[in-house]
Amino acid sequence: MARDSETQALIDRIEASRRRLGGEIVGLKAKLNLPAQFRKQIARRPWLSFGASAAGGLLLAGILRRPRRQKKRRSRLVKWATPALLALLKPWLRSVVTRELQRRFLPAARSPEMGRRFPLSSET
Repeated sequence: MARDSETQALIDRIEASRRRLGGEIVGLKAKLNLPAQFRKQIARRPWLSFGASAAGGLLLAGILRRPRRQKKRRSRLVKWATPALLALLKPWLRSVVTRELQRRFLPAARSPEMGRRFPLSSET
């Protein structure tokens, strides 16, 4: 009988230790659940969380920013003359490009039996 009571006492101690350890594990899991901890902190202090995230974003943007390239400065004459020159050359460029495209990609467009089937240029 004495042996049975010692065994039962040992079993009771083991069960009590398991219950206490189970409670400690549940508490430890709750403390280590980082997403839940972050949600709690954000719910408690939303403006502080917003400010911290904005400051962190600005800090990262400043650290990871690429250096700016300096623009080449063009003279006023070049700024004015380039569009005007392109406007004057546009009809000539269009005819040259059209003629070259026809010569390379549409050899049948030059044949007399095709007629004016490919009106790609203003030439007659």
